[in-house]
Amino acid sequence: MTAGWLAIVSLHIGGNSAYLLPVAAIALVIIGIWVFHAALLNHGALLGFMVIMATALCYRVRDEELPGAADQGLNWQNMVKLAVWGCLMIICFVNWRPIVRYLRDPGFMCFLLFLVLSGASTGWSEVPSMTGASVLGLFIYVMFACLLTYEFPLRTLVTTLIWALAVWCLLNWLSIMVDPSTALMDPDIESAYTRFRGISGHPNLIGAQSAIFLCLLVGGYTRDYISRKWFYVLLGIGIVTLVASQSRTSAFSLVLALTLLRYRRPFFIAALIGAMLLTIVIVTGQLANLQALFVRGGDGDVLAGRTDIWEYLDTKVRQRPLLGYGFNSFEANVAQDFNTNPNAQHVEAPAHPHNNYLEVLFSGGVITLVPYVVWSVLMLRRWFINPDFMRDSFYLFLFFASFTEVNIPAPAYLGSLVLFILLANDVRQRDRIPARDQ
Repeated sequence: MTAGWLAIVSLHIGGNSAYLLPVAAIALVIIGIWVFHAALLNHGALLGFMVIMATALCYRVRDEELPGAADQGLNWQNMVKLAVWGCLMIICFVNWRPIVRYLRDPGFMCFLLFLVLSGASTGWSEVPSMTGASVLGLFIYVMFACLLTYEFPLRTLVTTLIWALAVWCLLNWLSIMVDPSTALMDPDIESAYTRFRGISGHPNLIGAQSAIFLCLLVGGYTRDYISRKWFYVLLGIGIVTLVASQSRTSAFSLVLALTLLRYRRPFFIAALIGAMLLTIVIVTGQLANLQALFVRGGDGDVLAGRTDIWEYLDTKVRQRPLLGYGFNSFEANVAQDFNTNPNAQHVEAPAHPHNNYLEVLFSGGVITLVPYVVWSVLMLRRWFINPDFMRDSFYLFLFFASFTEVNIPAPAYLGSLVLFILLANDVRQRDRIPARDQ
């Protein structure tokens, strides 16, 4: 599949790129051998794919779409993702029997119902190829996470991800020496300060990746997966990366999740006191002064323009409340309208609504919002009834972040992989499904 993409691209680009054809042939042989071994459940091959999903697919730069693929999102990064997803689909199809055992779980069944309904929106989406591919990607991540959990104990998977993400953070820092203009976001773009983004495309993306790394690191340390010496070294790398990105959502969500799990009762008491104090601030008319304390220079408001998006989204949702506009089609649908909205502060149309529930409501309407909300309640119920620090800290991190960013119902990414692995491990422990590598 990768070879096919390279061949197509070389034909579009022209004569000077004819060398891509033999490169594509060599890539076809190498990738074919890799997929073959992974389909036979070779552990090195499987872990290799997991590392690629956790790191290489996080590489992101803005690029022009390929010829003939206008408004379909077929840029270089997405083409590579499709190639990897195609390989994973083959591996999962060959090994479907152990995967099915995990998909019988009520949580997975509810999420799969959400995916099926989201996939149906391909029929009325303005970008059907993007919608269909995004839904397929999430489904593939679910299946591959179940296969990984069947083959490996959680210790192997988490330890591998921790070290892979540590290397990824360091590669992002090294990118400053190679191309500082790409690795650092200039102050005049979205903030009054220089923000670190590395080779992840945006400060919020590297911020989320470093926060995920820290979630796994803290969870792994509580299970003795990482020694104390290396824990503090890696903790320093993660914290410095997160702080340099200035991603407030990721930082606040991570702190809230870990604090809530460590101090559950004091947390709820503090939240109640905070709600009372906020009520007093609103009644006394001091809300604007309070918000000013949290505004990052250059943002204009505490939510960096998100309220403009949500106000505009309200009008769009009212027009199609039942079925929505198609999964992962927000940017394509609102680009023209939002850019001409005099109340919007953004120069470019946002890629998503910066809220999980609004994203689901916009994409698939009420029919997809219902199973997604039910799935979210099931995850919170597991936290209360059967607490697990690693699983709960990661889900609560995503849950808190979901109010100002889109993570779970977004196209498959690092967070999707980690979440599905932890949920599959939950199923394995409950149903006592042994990992083969034990």
